[in-house]
Amino acid sequence: DVLIRTLYEAGPWNGNKVYSYDLDDPTGEDKRTKRLSYYLRTKKGNCVSMPILVAILAQRLGFITTLSTTPGHMIVKFVNDDGQWFNVEATSGEYVYDSTYERDTKITPLAIKNGIYLRPLSPREAVGAMASTLMEDLYAKKRADPLMGVARAVLAVNAKDVIAMLYVGNAYGIMVQQRYKDKYPSLTEMPVAMRPEYNRLALANLEWFEKAEKLGWQPQSKKDIDNYLASIAREKAKRTKEGKL
Repeated sequence: DVLIRTLYEAGPWNGNKVYSYDLDDPTGEDKRTKRLSYYLRTKKGNCVSMPILVAILAQRLGFITTLSTTPGHMIVKFVNDDGQWFNVEATSGEYVYDSTYERDTKITPLAIKNGIYLRPLSPREAVGAMASTLMEDLYAKKRADPLMGVARAVLAVNAKDVIAMLYVGNAYGIMVQQRYKDKYPSLTEMPVAMRPEYNRLALANLEWFEKAEKLGWQPQSKKDIDNYLASIAREKAKRTKEGKL
């Protein structure tokens, strides 16, 4: 409780400026906002930088704590005095039940059964989860080979990391685009000798997305994204009215 209050309540310990969610970039379009250095400098974070800071501080204080994930989101898990895990929603500093995340982020029963969400991550698995920001950057730059390398390294320590699975699939998709589709607008223009490798890469692209779906992952719908952005807009308007922005 003291750790959470120190971050999320204003006082001389934080210059009377709380660490808060960055309402100006709720989807992390600016990749810099996911860096811990940016969060520490601006005190504006997101669902990547905020849980990472809580986990680091908690571990330095001697708590048993780690990171965990929900669809498109990262959270912190602590062990209480009874040896039970509980969740801290680092974007707000609130305590949240697993069942609330299951309902609000539409986690499928299959995903829970297969342990792809809400599971306390090992230290290596937590580092793999943090690598999602690096994979996102490499994907945006269309760097297929290093993206594949990072994603495979993450899967080597956590075979259930669906984000890494999706990026392996995306890496194959980039290869197909850059090596074949950009050069040959139609399949008939592609040299016959190249078609087996093209088919292999195109099939691998689909297979990795299917692997994630079989574990319980499902893409976020446009409606869910729109509802989330609307909630951010309401919160921003509320804070502006209260003079907290």
